[in-house]
Amino acid sequence: MILDSSLNIIDSISLFPFSEQRIPKSVKADLESISITKDNKLLLLGSGSASPYRNTGWHIYPTKKEKYFIHLDTFYQRLILNGIKELNIEGSCTIPGGLLLANRGNKNYPKNKLILTSDNFWENQKDAPISTISIGINKDSTKVQRIGNVLFK
Repeated sequence: MILDSSLNIIDSISLFPFSEQRIPKSVKADLESISITKDNKLLLLGSGSASPYRNTGWHIYPTKKEKYFIHLDTFYQRLILNGIKELNIEGSCTIPGGLLLANRGNKNYPKNKLILTSDNFWENQKDAPISTISIGINKDSTKVQRIGNVLFK
């Protein structure tokens, strides 16, 4: 949806060609994060939790109503090789000099990670820098302290 400053819907940009109101869970992209890139475009990222459907993203130019589909398989595979055993990208934001992604843990993999990369990592997925930071303390393996709870307590 494209909203005005009073949050009224003034236009929209369709991302998927489904006639139903809801995309079937088995094929939905699970777009969990959105950020504004340094050139004032929108970057939507799939969670990466189910390949190939969730290893995707969109780069959107709202003022021109242009959208570009992004395959993120290479980058997401590199995240797994860098020690994130279960991907679940739930947040992103642009920071000076790069992009910060938040990977949320779950009961099977109770580790929250922040991922630092370049602000245009999707353009060079093979070589984009990757740094990870563990966040939160998990003393009880029966409970999961999710990244939102860690950051916003």
